[in-house]
Amino acid sequence: LIPAGEFDWDALNGQTYTPSLPASDDPNAWRSDDALFAPLRRSDGRLLGVLSVDEPVSGRRPSGDEIDVLVAVSEHAALAIEATQDAARAKANRDALGRLLEVSTRLNETWDAATLLDQVCDAISDALGFEQVAVQLLASDGVHRAGTPVGLVNGENYGTAWTVDELERLLQPEFEIAGCFLIPHAEARRLLPDRPEGYRSKRNGRGPAAWQNDWLFVPLTNRGGCRIGYIWVDDPVDRLRPDVERLQILRAFANQATTALEQAAQFEAIRNVSPIVPEEELDFFIMNLKRIASGEMLRDLDLRRLHRDGTLIDVNTSGAPIYDAHGQAVAVIASMVDVTARKRTERALVASEGRKDAVLRASLDCSVIVDHLGLITEVNPATEETFGWTRLDAIGKPFLERVVAPEHREGLAGVLETGGGPLLGIRLEINALRSDHRTFPAEVAITRVDVPGEMLFAVSLRDVTRRRSYEERLRETEAKYR
Repeated sequence: LIPAGEFDWDALNGQTYTPSLPASDDPNAWRSDDALFAPLRRSDGRLLGVLSVDEPVSGRRPSGDEIDVLVAVSEHAALAIEATQDAARAKANRDALGRLLEVSTRLNETWDAATLLDQVCDAISDALGFEQVAVQLLASDGVHRAGTPVGLVNGENYGTAWTVDELERLLQPEFEIAGCFLIPHAEARRLLPDRPEGYRSKRNGRGPAAWQNDWLFVPLTNRGGCRIGYIWVDDPVDRLRPDVERLQILRAFANQATTALEQAAQFEAIRNVSPIVPEEELDFFIMNLKRIASGEMLRDLDLRRLHRDGTLIDVNTSGAPIYDAHGQAVAVIASMVDVTARKRTERALVASEGRKDAVLRASLDCSVIVDHLGLITEVNPATEETFGWTRLDAIGKPFLERVVAPEHREGLAGVLETGGGPLLGIRLEINALRSDHRTFPAEVAITRVDVPGEMLFAVSLRDVTRRRSYEERLRETEAKYR
């Protein structure tokens, strides 16, 4: 309760409400400059918001009992808001991971770097809710050049190109969260005082968790540990600084971008090699000629050669020497079988498996792959952490016995046996089973994976113990003040 005269409301530049009330000699009368605020706090004590009330019907300042009721109402409201926000955030993160999986499956469709980065940037914008997304790639002169943008407007000031030195000074360890660098504007200007002003955020918010012209960079690092560029994002739709889970998903998207860039660069290098033998195989080619000249026969070598239409193909080659009348090797005879289709399939399979593993590891939900016999074939780290057993403990074990409490096994068994039914693809609440046989509430969804051969299922589980606790506290609060 802030009595009139204790705070200069005019200092807020008119962003306050001041009712017009008649003057009163009553010392307990409510005055136009009085204010009453009840903080809305999360369960961990952090400020969630403020409940503001004004103009009491009685015309008097509230009594102690009335303030106690207001505090109880604010606590109840804070619990409800927190539960709703957490549920909305969890759903948004699940949707974002789904979009990540969708992008991962589409990366095999093209080897064009610009197209690949378009897909990644569009997915970041759509799934994580950033209006501004751009990829900046490191050029040979040590400056990062604009790559694929989303949401950028012609004529907008996006600042000068970033040098390697500027990024090194900016991306300090204290700003790193889940592989991303989230830097307050004031800190960024302190680190780079001479850098000209660049883009100013248009989706700033208010409050301790609000986005305030922050700088968010995600480095792109190749397998050799060298930084090849970065992803820059700005203007979050919800006007909030992203939480750790959201940044983890952003990091996963960046990893996809790096993989796409490396694969596109490798493909470009292969496409433009020597018209006779790929440059990287010249030494190997000469060495094999010397071996054959010495009388050795070579069998089943997998090589790459140039087709007459100008494309590189994979061939399986065997070679042997041709001798003259004096027994001297004077030439080589070789057979070549075109195995391009087989090699392409093998490479696509390896890439697909790598992306699948990356997606599974990045997933914040428990992910379990189950075969047509109901046996576990794969789990992700989140599953190991939640259930308390290791991947080796789970592989080959019956899914229902290892994961599901006895009272819910019969209902899910039908889905795994038939591959269909009303429970397939919908999210259910069940009791799950930890390694020490303690049960806990979980949301589960079983979907069928479209692969040739025997049925395969992808099972997603989420521990909802915390949500159940929120719901119970809400019921207790309602019962207490009803």
